[in-house]
Amino acid sequence: MGISRLIVKHCDEIKAGLSAVWEVVKAFFAQWGDKLIPLLGPFFGVPPMIVKHWEDIKEGLLALWQRIKIWQSSCLTTQRMDSIRYGMALRIFPLASGS
Repeated sequence: MGISRLIVKHCDEIKAGLSAVWEVVKAFFAQWGDKLIPLLGPFFGVPPMIVKHWEDIKEGLLALWQRIKIWQSSCLTTQRMDSIRYGMALRIFPLASGS
């Protein structure tokens, strides 16, 4: 017998079996659904949100990187200026050696 004939012949049993499976699935999610959503959300919810908002995320990260570069540059400039000032101060007021 072909598969289609078997399906037609046992249609009522297949329908009853699938309905029973569906009821079990519904009962499972009715009981555990609220507990599963926080666990599964990061896997199914976050990646689509990242894809959807990628341009905004990218712009924000680039702006943050620019601020970090400016801050680092100003720190290095301040260190250089402090070194220059310290060197000039040593020329004007040399440290006493060995006294």
